[in-house]
Order: sequence, then structure tokens, then C-alpha cells
Amino acid sequence: MGSRCPDDRVDGVTPTYSEPFRSPTGDDRSILAAVYWLLIGAVVLIVGALARSFIKPEPLRTAGASLGLAYRPPSPGRQALLQGNLNGLKIRIALLDTEPQEIKYCVHLYPHLDLDLRLARLENLEGLSEVAPSAREHPLGDEAFDARFLVNTSRPDAFSRMMTPNLKDRLLRVFDVCPGLVIEDHQMTVITDAEDLAPTTVVDTLDALVIVAVLLRVNRP
Repeated sequence: MGSRCPDDRVDGVTPTYSEPFRSPTGDDRSILAAVYWLLIGAVVLIVGALARSFIKPEPLRTAGASLGLAYRPPSPGRQALLQGNLNGLKIRIALLDTEPQEIKYCVHLYPHLDLDLRLARLENLEGLSEVAPSAREHPLGDEAFDARFLVNTSRPDAFSRMMTPNLKDRLLRVFDVCPGLVIEDHQMTVITDAEDLAPTTVVDTLDALVIVAVLLRVNRP
């Protein structure tokens, strides 16, 4: 009796046969490799986010205790934050969710300067918001100062009176520490690198900003 062919029927039932094993092709291996590296990339991103959320805030917490500012720990969707008042100035310092990580300092000026002011270093003008329509570029008349900074204001005479030698000297110092600083009527803001952040860096940076903010308030026209 001969052997049955695969399409033979036995008692009216057609037998089924499994697909033979097929070795992975080059395309299969490429897909598996792509999935593997995608998984590795996702793990790296998650680990990096956790490190930023739970390791970086520690210097901020320590600095806050030294400065007497309230510390808000990180939570899902929110970064670590320091906030409070120093010398009558509202302070806010936040770790940003950037790569590499950065820290943003904001010192609010009150009362506002009422100068339609924007003062920044010449090399840091890109990306800044538009100045007030009434503001105009105003060289101070100091060659060294005008070579480094751009001043926009609607009240140039008042700004010139406000710029005492002490304030000008302090501005030069603080811009050396915080080259990205922008000074406006209502606030001073700067974003700096937060890699290898130390509590003393936070304290020293904020001290430099607060000294200038106090002088701006005292000299306000």
C-alpha cells in the first residue's frame, strides 16, 4: 500500500501540516536590531530623566536652606523649585527639564522701573522677545559699556540718571557671572548650565543678581 500524499483525505478529513522552520533572513535581523536599539535608547532616556529629577535637586534644596527660600521637590511633570523673598524681592529658581539640564533664575523687580527697559549683552540678543514699541536703542556714552551691551528704553534720560558708577560696576560684574542675563522693567532673568551644580553656585549667582536688583530699585527714577 502506497504512502498518502499531503492532500489525501482520511475519513473525509484533510490533514493539516505545520510550516517548516525558516531561518531568519537579513531583513528579519535588521528589524530585530532596530527594535533592540530603540529599547536601549528608551532605557537611557528614562534613566537620565530619573537622574535629573532626583539627583540634581539636592544642591537646590541645600541652597534653599542657606538662603531661607522654600523648596518644592520634583514630582511627575514638575521640576524642583526654590521660591520666596530676599530683601523685599520675589525670587524664583527652577531646574528646567532640558538636556543638558539648565537652571533658571528670576528676580522680580517691584516697583517696576517704568523705563520700557531691556538690557542684555550684544551676543545674547537672538531669541529675545520684541521690545516695547516706544523703546529705542540708547547708547550710554561709555565706550566700554556700549561695546558689550544693548540698551532699549523709552526714557533714555531717566536711564542715564539711574546708571550710577556703582550700579554700572555691579552690572559689569553680574554679566561676567551670568552672561545670558536679561534685565527688563519687571524682572531680571537668566538661564545657566546646571551640570555639576553646587549649592555655592546657586547662592553666589543669586547674591550677584540681588545686589543689582536692589541698586536698580534704589536708583529707580
